[in-house]
Amino acid sequence: MQYTEIIKLLDAGYTKEEIMQMDASEPTTDPEPAAAPEPAAASEPAAAPENGSDQTINAALDELKSLFGDMKKEFTAMNIMNSRREDDVKTGDDVIASIINPPKKNKKDGK
Repeated sequence: MQYTEIIKLLDAGYTKEEIMQMDASEPTTDPEPAAAPEPAAASEPAAAPENGSDQTINAALDELKSLFGDMKKEFTAMNIMNSRREDDVKTGDDVIASIINPPKKNKKDGK
């Protein structure tokens, strides 16, 4: 199961345990059909996919955490850059409008 599928299932409201059960119940494609396995051998391979799927889910979640951490850093940097930007940025139309119709000066300032 890929991490994108895991994200979709998490968004749908499934819990970690339910996703692990789904991953364990997925049919695996073995190149050779298995003959009747021994009872002891059947219990060992069944435990291995659960650990593998748990590790897969944990690895996907760790990857998501790092991606969200990187995204948080980018948003923080963008917010800092935007906070330092001048609020009175003039466009070409603003400059032309100020030439055609200059702003009136305050009489209180004596200008």
